[in-house]
Amino acid sequence: MHGRPGCPRQRSTRPSTAPSEWWTVSEAPDSGTGPHRAAAERADESSPHGGTEVARDLGRAWNTADVRLYLRGDLPGIRPTVGRRSDGQCLLYPGSTHSLASEPEAGKSWLALAICVQEIKAGRPVVYLDYEDGPVGISQRLVALGATAEDLAGFTLIHPQDGASGDDVTRLCEAVTAHHVSLVVLDGITEAFTLQGLSNENNQDAASFFGFLPNRLAQAGAAVLLLDHEVKRSNDRGRFALGAGHKLAAIRGAAFKLRSRERFSIGRSGSSELYVVKDRPGAVRRLGTQIGRDDVLVATLNVRSGGPDMVEVSIDPPDLDLHFREEESNKDRIKKEMALALQESQDDQEGGFEKKSDVYGLIQGRTQDKSDALRELIEDDFVSPKPYRLLRPYPIDGDDRDEDRVKDLPAEPGRAS
Repeated sequence: MHGRPGCPRQRSTRPSTAPSEWWTVSEAPDSGTGPHRAAAERADESSPHGGTEVARDLGRAWNTADVRLYLRGDLPGIRPTVGRRSDGQCLLYPGSTHSLASEPEAGKSWLALAICVQEIKAGRPVVYLDYEDGPVGISQRLVALGATAEDLAGFTLIHPQDGASGDDVTRLCEAVTAHHVSLVVLDGITEAFTLQGLSNENNQDAASFFGFLPNRLAQAGAAVLLLDHEVKRSNDRGRFALGAGHKLAAIRGAAFKLRSRERFSIGRSGSSELYVVKDRPGAVRRLGTQIGRDDVLVATLNVRSGGPDMVEVSIDPPDLDLHFREEESNKDRIKKEMALALQESQDDQEGGFEKKSDVYGLIQGRTQDKSDALRELIEDDFVSPKPYRLLRPYPIDGDDRDEDRVKDLPAEPGRAS
């Protein structure tokens, strides 16, 4: 196992000019400077030490910066320019880190590769660090998405076989800046942590990893997108992926979740919804609609497959009418399941349940969805408020009751039967 980023490695450190097994597709050029470094150099020329008396006293060790560069137009404003929706609005910020988490088969790799194809077709180079799939799978998807041989000249695929050294990362960052790479994708963050000898569950390791690779790539000028896995159990899903919470805190651009609406694959069409759960600059969140407490729906990923060699992917503005129709249908389903579960448990819990968590445990699903369902059942007099017990059967099919599944319910204490 290798040492942590920035720490001594257990294997010998290679000089930057030596071949590295970390590069398996292309070698990186050796020169170039990032836009932030160039801006800092201009600041030093016009106003050394960051432009203030305090900065002058601190000296260069604290890496101070002259914020007046922004007023002079030398530092661009932070706005998304990568990952274009069909209406022209964009979702990713250049020079910032982003994350995309989903459950399996929701389409996060398809979404990332669709954005890659957007960039290379526009003549902007892309680097894809693939820790999971391999060259064949990535290549097949790119071709299915319509990338030509000419387009793929701008797509650099790296399949890391070993943990990267500091020299490896330096060369990669220099290449990103020198060739004006617009997007870098890291596909398989758990595997990336493991190759570096780090734990995906450890916040300190997460901070080390971000400082070692994603943040440096962003400082080189690219929009950096990390693809991660979501917690398997829907009850445990929060705002971000599995593992250390610092993976969300470290994101300097936007963090997204992708939820499957209709599963798709080659030969089968479907769609997923893209939510932003963190947007540090704030320009992406305004493109969407607030759904629930933390999530903002910003796009719908529509995939139309005409076979193994043709897949059309579009990143569209949210279809809110369809979303809310499906939400209502899902909410009604959860209320039915909860009412039936309460009904079937009445023999064992004649007095009802004292805790909401006990009611939630009767059915599967997200805690927030179950909380909303219980609240509405109480408001509509189907369930009594603490102790929680069913007062009357919930309609199973429209307004008709399924008599085979409904038992005689005892009257609520204090209420006429």
